[in-house]
Amino acid sequence: MCLRAPYVHPLALKEVVCLEDLAGESVLTVVDSSSNYWSKLNQALESIQPTLTQHISIDTSHTAYSMVATGLAVGVLEPFATKVWEESSVITRPFEPAISYPYGLAYPTNTRHRNSLNKFTESLKLAATKMPEFSR
Repeated sequence: MCLRAPYVHPLALKEVVCLEDLAGESVLTVVDSSSNYWSKLNQALESIQPTLTQHISIDTSHTAYSMVATGLAVGVLEPFATKVWEESSVITRPFEPAISYPYGLAYPTNTRHRNSLNKFTESLKLAATKMPEFSR
């Protein structure tokens, strides 16, 4: 997870944004139908919840990024939409504590795994190792 904020936001001046830096801010996070998935982030934010102006939860990344771009909130968001927004008014900063989540691939059941599927899987894994979104 990284912090996203408008370029003109005071947090944009920091090299790394810490949990305590969010005091007094409106903070936006993306939620999923499975709240357990985001539990690490929610637990971290619970410790500073009383100091936040508001905590906004939304279920789509691009809507979250657009809200950050307009200055409605700063966001502690997943990395996958970053490339789309990096040319706009949204900055990305490392966030501490470091919060990461595992990702995996889902395969259809009751089908034979063909060699092409295995090669595709290996290509995805190799590409992911070269993407900064997966190294944060």
